[in-house]
Amino acid sequence: MEKADRETEPKLNGLVEAALFVENLARACDFYEQVLGLTKIQLSNTGCVFRVADQRYLLLVAREVAQNPNETPYGVVPACAVPQHNDRGPGHIAFGIWRFR
Repeated sequence: MEKADRETEPKLNGLVEAALFVENLARACDFYEQVLGLTKIQLSNTGCVFRVADQRYLLLVAREVAQNPNETPYGVVPACAVPQHNDRGPGHIAFGIWRFR
């Protein structure tokens, strides 16, 4: 790769969020909140969101709910744990990225 290409390629700015599928949402939420001391910022029957650090999040998603599309105020989240994958979806991870200009 030439130097000019390396100067314009995206640079990672850390991990923003990661999602885990869980079998028992209530139990998993209790563990991350009570044992690890994470701050729960949102809870629903679909999942739970924890703040890990400034602008860094852990999402717990109920595996049974992840098998179906989920309507939210911001749009539809497609099913992510599908039967052909033995109910184990691809998961989710999001990186913060910034780019040289």
